[in-house]
Amino acid sequence: MDKLPVHVLAFDDVHDQTHVDATKEAAAILALLGRLGAVAAPGVPEAVAWDLNTVEERLVQWAASGGERTSVLLWIGHGKGKNRQASLLVPGNRENTRAARIVPQTLAWHLHDEASRRVAPHWAFVVVEACGSWGFVDRVAEELTAVGATAEKELALLLVGSGQHLGPGHLGTFREKMAEVLDGFTDHDRDIEPGELAHRLNAHDGVYARAIGCSRQLPLRPRTAHPLPVTATVEDYDRLHRLLDTQTDSALAHFLRSGVCSGFTELSWGFTGRAADRRAVARWAADPHTPGMLIVTGAPGAGKSALLGNLMLHAYPAVGEELHAAGFADRLDPDLALPAVDAVLHLAGSTLDDVVGGLTTPLGIAPAEPGLTLQVRIAALRKAVEGRPHTVIMADALDEAREPLLVAGLLRELAPLTGVRLVVGTRPTAPAPVVGHRPPGDVSRVPEEQTPGADPVPPSGRGTRAASEELLDALGRDTGHAQVHALERDAEAVNRYVTHSLRGTPGGLSAEAVDGVADIVRERVENGDWEFLHASLVVQEIQQSPELLRPERLADLDRMLAHDQRGLFNSAVRRIAEGFPQATPLLAALAHAQGRGLPRADQVWATVADALAPAGVAPADADIARLLHRAAAYVLLDGEDGHTVHRLAHRTFADKFLERSGPHERAAVLRALVALAADRVEAAPDVPLPGHLTRHLSAYAAEAGPDGWRELAGCPRVLDRIDVPALAGDVLSAGMSLTSEAGNAGRLPGGVLGTVASAHLIRAASPGDRPGLRQLGAARTTGEHTEAGPDAAWRVCWSRVARHFPHLPLDGHVRPVKELVTWEAETTVLASGAEDGTVLLWEPWAGHAPVAALPGPLRSSLLAMAALPPGGGHGPRLAVAHNDRTVRIWDLGDTPAVHAATDVPTILTGMAAVPGPRLALTGTQGYVALWDFTRPTDRPRSGAEPAGRVHGVVSVAQRRLVTVDEGGYVKVWDASGEAPRSLVSGRPATPPTALAVLPGAPGVVRFATAHTEGAAGDAKTAAEVTFWTLTDDGLAQDGEPLHTGDSALTAIGAITGPGGGTRLVTAARDGSLYLWDPHTRTRTGVLREEASAPTVRILSVTGPTLVPLPATAARRDSAVRLWSPHTSGAPVGAAGSSEADGQDGTPDTGGPADRALAGVKSVDRALGPDGEELLLLGLRDGTRRVCSAADGADRTTGHDRPARLPGMLPELPDKLGARLRDWAVLDRRRTALALDDGVIVVEALQRRPAGQGETES
Repeated sequence: MDKLPVHVLAFDDVHDQTHVDATKEAAAILALLGRLGAVAAPGVPEAVAWDLNTVEERLVQWAASGGERTSVLLWIGHGKGKNRQASLLVPGNRENTRAARIVPQTLAWHLHDEASRRVAPHWAFVVVEACGSWGFVDRVAEELTAVGATAEKELALLLVGSGQHLGPGHLGTFREKMAEVLDGFTDHDRDIEPGELAHRLNAHDGVYARAIGCSRQLPLRPRTAHPLPVTATVEDYDRLHRLLDTQTDSALAHFLRSGVCSGFTELSWGFTGRAADRRAVARWAADPHTPGMLIVTGAPGAGKSALLGNLMLHAYPAVGEELHAAGFADRLDPDLALPAVDAVLHLAGSTLDDVVGGLTTPLGIAPAEPGLTLQVRIAALRKAVEGRPHTVIMADALDEAREPLLVAGLLRELAPLTGVRLVVGTRPTAPAPVVGHRPPGDVSRVPEEQTPGADPVPPSGRGTRAASEELLDALGRDTGHAQVHALERDAEAVNRYVTHSLRGTPGGLSAEAVDGVADIVRERVENGDWEFLHASLVVQEIQQSPELLRPERLADLDRMLAHDQRGLFNSAVRRIAEGFPQATPLLAALAHAQGRGLPRADQVWATVADALAPAGVAPADADIARLLHRAAAYVLLDGEDGHTVHRLAHRTFADKFLERSGPHERAAVLRALVALAADRVEAAPDVPLPGHLTRHLSAYAAEAGPDGWRELAGCPRVLDRIDVPALAGDVLSAGMSLTSEAGNAGRLPGGVLGTVASAHLIRAASPGDRPGLRQLGAARTTGEHTEAGPDAAWRVCWSRVARHFPHLPLDGHVRPVKELVTWEAETTVLASGAEDGTVLLWEPWAGHAPVAALPGPLRSSLLAMAALPPGGGHGPRLAVAHNDRTVRIWDLGDTPAVHAATDVPTILTGMAAVPGPRLALTGTQGYVALWDFTRPTDRPRSGAEPAGRVHGVVSVAQRRLVTVDEGGYVKVWDASGEAPRSLVSGRPATPPTALAVLPGAPGVVRFATAHTEGAAGDAKTAAEVTFWTLTDDGLAQDGEPLHTGDSALTAIGAITGPGGGTRLVTAARDGSLYLWDPHTRTRTGVLREEASAPTVRILSVTGPTLVPLPATAARRDSAVRLWSPHTSGAPVGAAGSSEADGQDGTPDTGGPADRALAGVKSVDRALGPDGEELLLLGLRDGTRRVCSAADGADRTTGHDRPARLPGMLPELPDKLGARLRDWAVLDRRRTALALDDGVIVVEALQRRPAGQGETES
């Protein structure tokens, strides 16, 4: 809304009442509300001779001015009575000889009249400041229904009474409290919702606010003279605002309006020193031959963020000089010339999607169209950067990003581009995530004091495989496009900082005492105990308690200076919480924050703090304001989803609280947030949840472990409102089993898994469809019947559908994945290589983000990879070949590094590990070679004559190799010598281009070959697979080929199936993935029916329960996808019926009879001999089945008769996850649907709202 008209009724004098300056107070309130766009209502005279008639006229005039506007009705004057007798006093006539009363019923009638004229979603803000106003406002709210309002949402009112509930009012109370409330919002708050305003007003004594039907009303828009949407401590934010308010046309204001950044990096008050580091950065920036990326790293607390903030000031000298004059930093170095920064990113809590979006505006890139994938947006970003002559980006706190390795990969891709200069601040490694499913009793509590200077030990759990400097590797420090600058301890700078800061403390401190403290701090830094952070803690505590430097407090000072970093922070917390018990849970809540921080809005911060608070200590919103005043230097202010969020100012601070947080605390936080979300949904079902809960509630569930997921699944109304991509990502990070075989305790609940399984369907459906699609997903993945909930447009009454496994996408590459490899069956580590040469390492069951990244040579695409097993005192290694004709052997220790490298005379097509350890290589021109990479001077030795292309190679028992080549041959090679030697060959009817070793009994070598589409010399060839057996006597085809029936194959692979048997996996040109039994030549399951991107690689990966699972990579797809063959194609009994469940409550896997329900062709309604309603099911194999229409249980009656009812197919989403073959009406609400994967009965529950569109998930 552009303007907020204010209608004033102010009564200075009323008969027999004390004179009050009501008119003057009304003007002051109007000026205050100007921060929300308030203006005096046009056409309304200010000076009025009030009497009962003019009051009535003014109220009628206000009500009649309704329409498309939100307005304020401000009543200031006298009141009388309390509770139900409360009334407002006005002059009875123009001579003011007696007072008249306005009773609640009168004002309620006018409010209802105004609401009936007003157009939604506008609302009315009504303020009454008078004695007894609390009771008066309460009675007005009660009377509103009596005068004809039928629903609260039709009223849309915010009623405020200023004054005591049972006592007198005080002029100026509303203005004072409203000013405090508005001061609690920052420039990150794009709007203020009426319900939030009411909540914050109610936190203050003397004010009573009641929001009626304001759930979907237009919010108020704060107006700020000098917007300051920065990321800074609360203390620095206030100081910067004071600076802006005193300089109306400052360089800082112009800079902020330029849109370069959403926030500074840390601007430490009193920054000093680091001259050598700043000059080093300037030299890097000035030299065009230096790498495009500069990585600023160092120990925790070394001052990385502060340095980056100071560098940015040098990039904008006018801003830097203003801030120097205000005391923010040393005077700028005039010789330090740095280029202007185009974009500043504070990466804490950011995802890859956030970073791409954060670069769009400052780099002048057009906003992405809705529905574009992240990969497309990244490609657009890269193209835009390539089209700029120069681009300077500063990014801080990479280690605090939500997806640090993915963000690092994006920055690494941008660094080599012409004209790009990237400065990235980060710790060498990201923290290990707190795991929510530790064994009972494992709280990982840490004593208050520990070895001085030691970094806190992160809790054990998922994601613990982290290289010591993984982020530096992910940024590409060894690629030649990144330069690392490590910050060393600067004791002299610390000494100057302490001296300068303490001598400037108001009131003055003894110079001798200040020098003594500075000397002790310098000594601690020189000894390696402290960093800049610890010096700043000392300064903060002395500034807050200057009496520490008095002679009688020197013992306390000595104890503080003897602390390590943990003790210093604990000392600060004790000082902040002295006489303020709510402070500790409020600070602890910030340590648990997901995303960029906890929002104060929507009671999120207070709710989390309440869950962590001891009994009797319940933090309220007013306590947050008090904390932000006391701990302004320790709390960072940022923005997310259009609201202010807060987090602890340093990651080290959060670590201190999390060390004392166990499963109980994390579960308590989740329960509280789910309850908060449930209350919001109950109060306003048609209003979306707050952004923090929508995006991050699933992350809190993941932190709480299995109980957390069950808590979330137990509230379907909340579960169905969570952002689906966020939920899927957190599910993959949870480290829990996604298969039903893991048992109830170890797997995700059906509701959660069903949402993930149906994510692609939910994305294109309406909100009312989501519960039913979740039910379908749960039935297909777990066999469970979950409740739809009250918000469903339709529900699944029961289902008998084939069970399949929702694949797990591992999305981290920017370009399509080309190769997949893994190590022994005992490890779950997976390596993927993309077209652009990057290699990512994954632990799929520990987290969905890569655990390490291996850079490739510049502008060289990846050709092949091979996993080299550990042995001989070394760990696993990885061979990577690129099209620059090089092969690198990576040692995957704590810090991945190149162990050996060589060049080859041809383009490679395949590699395989050979005992020795050696590496087999194949390529064009008949190239088959062996390389002993343990001898640095050795070159690969070829044992083949020049010929056609060798398509691939596998290593089998007894140091033998098997290859397939362009001539159509399958060849076996002896790899025991220095060069491979040909032993035997065979030639199948279909020229092979791909092969896969079949797992089986030891000593028996069996493999499969096939012709795959897209290989060199491709022709229209039958989609068939040939099986081979290799013995000491030779090579033989094993029976007849398998004819898959597909038009063409694109890849083959093999895994160990149920009971130790072998399963072949084939990928067809249409994207389908099928499972086959090689012995019977029959298809046993379907992983995927069809997809737009054909699969190019299939690999067996060890699953979470050490069960092999197939992993795939596809053309035009940058994700690795994991599947489960053990639930695929295995239909279950009817979900939702008692016959479908086993005795222990777990889903029954179904018997042979149930299996035929996969592939229902037709469905008809029928009646049995006893009148029971039945379904006649026609299956694709020509057989017929009969089941109960009530619960899906089998029936064996032969005397049923068709009884089809007329009717139309209910309004359902276009996609149900399987093709709809037929349908039959059961009654006015229920319909039976025949799907390709089974039969379901759905019930229509509610009419869709008119014009309801699709939902973005």
